[in-house]
Amino acid sequence: MKNQYLALPGPTPVCPEALQAMAEPMFNHRGPRFAGLFQEVMENCRELFQTQEDLFILTASGTGAMEAAAVNVLKRGDRVLSAVNGAFGQRFADIAASVGAEVEIFPGDWGKALDLDKLEEALSQGTYRAITVIHCETSTAVLNDLQAIARLRDRLQPQALLLVDAISSLGAAKLPVDKWGLDVVVTGSQKVLAAPPGLAMVSFNQRAWDAHKSSDVSRYYWDFTKYKTFMEKGETPYTPAISQFLAIKAASARFVNEGLDNAVKRHQLMAAMTRAASRALGLELLVARDEEAATTVTAIFPPSGMEAAKLRAHLRETHGLIVAGGQGKLAIDIFRIGHLGIADAATVVSYIALLEKGLHELGHNVVPGAGVAAALGCQPQ
Repeated sequence: MKNQYLALPGPTPVCPEALQAMAEPMFNHRGPRFAGLFQEVMENCRELFQTQEDLFILTASGTGAMEAAAVNVLKRGDRVLSAVNGAFGQRFADIAASVGAEVEIFPGDWGKALDLDKLEEALSQGTYRAITVIHCETSTAVLNDLQAIARLRDRLQPQALLLVDAISSLGAAKLPVDKWGLDVVVTGSQKVLAAPPGLAMVSFNQRAWDAHKSSDVSRYYWDFTKYKTFMEKGETPYTPAISQFLAIKAASARFVNEGLDNAVKRHQLMAAMTRAASRALGLELLVARDEEAATTVTAIFPPSGMEAAKLRAHLRETHGLIVAGGQGKLAIDIFRIGHLGIADAATVVSYIALLEKGLHELGHNVVPGAGVAAALGCQPQ
């Protein structure tokens, strides 16, 4: 059996502490043990979010958290501006539309960060109730300038809620939720935290609560009033994924012990290594500008004449390296390498070595060791 190298932008390899924690016997989710577990997880997650506002932990995927954000703050007919420069930006727009909001798309180029000058112009027209934005657009490996977007909101649309998908960025890029005034921010357990899929976390500030009071969207499972009531006694309103809570406790503790700044620098280094190696191998990057590149995933075009699907299949079947394909209109054009979670510089070097070998075997002219050498030449920022 070949070793499997999971180089996806999620789910990621689960940290050993989390795997071990999940083997614990089941216990009462309405008893003191879960209340203590709940409190520890909340404290760790508050540190990662850098927030003192309310924080909810949902038994859901990241998309579930995006929908929870929408149904708790929007009203039917609300005017919402959805920034879309990738597949997940469109998903957030679709979710807002599904609850009855009047969604206007602010379009961006796939593979580029949102154009701030054009966004400023869009925000200068009319009044919006909410703005949806993806921090790290996983489908294209772009990191949008969320701080600049928040400043534009503050200046031009101060009444508008800023709803942020940070599913593949929280913990791997600068994201001080309270300092930047982000009203609702969502993330998932299976990305940077290196825990199993199944939990999503949502920060929810006072401005979001004010909007919640007037929301007329039907909700039951996602009603944050219920979550807050139960949170005050160390519980969730419905049966939680207890094993995942044990896993996220271990995974988040590992992250807190590393230190948020150190974790961000580690992810920045891995992104720089992957990009440098790709260029050294003669591969074109979807995100041309380094300052717009995600720290958790890199999107790469295969060599001219080589299908991305063929390269991915060869890497998987021959070397056990699992990389992601494209999404949406880039589904067949690119492949994506994830470098997040518990991955480090040595992990990236192993991915690049296997990529080099796979490219050579498929006929791409590769100088042996060129990619690895370029990766090793990168220095921590």
